[in-house]
Amino acid sequence: MNKKERRTAVLVEGKITAICVFRGQFLEHLFLGKTKNEVLLQFKNSSVSKEVNDFSSSSSDLEEVCRFIVEKISQKINKVNS
Repeated sequence: MNKKERRTAVLVEGKITAICVFRGQFLEHLFLGKTKNEVLLQFKNSSVSKEVNDFSSSSSDLEEVCRFIVEKISQKINKVNS
């Protein structure tokens, strides 16, 4: 049985820049960095970049999920640093 689902990459920028790669509705990969270029380079150098069907900086529901994940990670980093 072949379970080939669509992979979507979503770019979000804030205190931390990230690319979230979703398979269907599930987060499969996460790339984090300080700058957009740093994250894009990580993504392009990964094997998953060749498997992404759609790259978007505004993919509604998936963008919201990615932003939420990045926000929570940023909060944890701030707690550790303080």
